[in-house]
Amino acid sequence: MHPARLATVLLLAALPLSACGASDPTSENAAAECEAHIQRYLDSPADTEFDASPEVTLTSQGETDSGPYWDFEVVGSVDIDYRSGGTEHRDYTCTVTQHAGDWVVVDMA
Repeated sequence: MHPARLATVLLLAALPLSACGASDPTSENAAAECEAHIQRYLDSPADTEFDASPEVTLTSQGETDSGPYWDFEVVGSVDIDYRSGGTEHRDYTCTVTQHAGDWVVVDMA
């Protein structure tokens, strides 16, 4: 096999291995999903700093016809420095579900 093709095959084979940790139903991954959700919806933030240890609670878990699920509540805060020069501190409560390997934020306050 040509070396360039071998490198491509090895990289493609490694992708699923490196991504599988992010779908695990852990407190850390639930907090990371909420933080990513917040960053996606902020108005042009220049910098965000989340508290180092948000409170994460497993609120329920179970099984559906399409597989197991885990529901988490994440409570934390974020400091936002906007590009316009303003700063803001926000507390948040995020409800997130992991179902069949996919994370979904179902509520945000």
